[in-house]
Amino acid sequence: MLSRQVQPTISPWLAAVAFAALLVAGTPGQAEERNANFRVEAPSSYGVFTGVTAGRGTVSCTPNPVVHGHSVICTATPAMGFNFSSWDGMCRGADGSRCTLNNVTAAQSVTARFAPVPLLRHSPKAARMRST
Repeated sequence: MLSRQVQPTISPWLAAVAFAALLVAGTPGQAEERNANFRVEAPSSYGVFTGVTAGRGTVSCTPNPVVHGHSVICTATPAMGFNFSSWDGMCRGADGSRCTLNNVTAAQSVTARFAPVPLLRHSPKAARMRST
């Protein structure tokens, strides 16, 4: 029979809250008032994750990471033989190959789709018609 002992784990954040609660509670039997103030601060900047969901090309966003509450501009650049097709993620519905995200307050994801450039086919019949 296999048995495995599981060690309980606690996140550092939860440990800090539990420790602060003990400090606020004080020693049992003491009749005094204590106050504790907790403040959660938002990160100062967020990453913008980029990718390509179809075709070939690149997506870049500047600045990346972006400062809390600021804007970021993303640009889709097709590889040779491809055209920009559309945006997905937070840029979905944006026109053109540039997209601006305003007032960024969390990490974002932006992806682009690229389509192959249509090939022009040579038609022997069309060539004969032009030469006559």
